[in-house]
Amino acid sequence: MGVITPAARVGGKRRSSGDAVGRVNFVRRAQQFEFSLAEIRDILDDTSGHRHHVVDHTLASLRVQEDELATMIDVLTKMQTCGCDVVAECPALTESC
Repeated sequence: MGVITPAARVGGKRRSSGDAVGRVNFVRRAQQFEFSLAEIRDILDDTSGHRHHVVDHTLASLRVQEDELATMIDVLTKMQTCGCDVVAECPALTESC
């Protein structure tokens, strides 16, 4: 996909530039959060300003996920301490809806 350029061989060993190492680190992080390779390439190689659109869209999506995770953490924390015998009857489930 052209996201990473293969490293040159020097003395039979691959030698990666600092740029390549940075690209690999970004690719790994981005893939953990389900960025597509096309989105990653757009962010890393964009010269037209499209990268800002991709980043803005992805940040908005991640912020929604962050809010949803915070809500779930709150519900689970309440369930952990409520003492209910039946999880489906736990007030933490109905209070969050």
